[in-house]
Amino acid sequence: MLFRTIALAAVIAVAASARAEPLPKVELSPVVEGLDAPIFLVAPDDGTGRRFVGDQTGKIIPLTPAGAASQPFLDLSDRLTPLLQAFDERGLWSLAFHPSFAGNGRVFVTYSAQRRDA
Repeated sequence: MLFRTIALAAVIAVAASARAEPLPKVELSPVVEGLDAPIFLVAPDDGTGRRFVGDQTGKIIPLTPAGAASQPFLDLSDRLTPLLQAFDERGLWSLAFHPSFAGNGRVFVTYSAQRRDA
């Protein structure tokens, strides 16, 4: 019982000291607009500083320090299973860069493809 009392006192002391400091101010600013369901943000190890944001609807948009590109890096929207309006877990899922992406430009994507005829 003594241990629980000491532990509770320690938690109360930490909580009290945390409240004494003002919370840091945080500002958010959009980096890309016009996406329906952004699902990931990845950066290749190629020294360019680029990042790529993937939208569940199948588009991968490059982001540079200057802002979002006007054209997608990759658009798989015509290959995806049609998505439901209300909610769907299908679509574009992920993007991974080949370890030698800077030299070979290879990427790997996972997505839900349309059914193929047998």
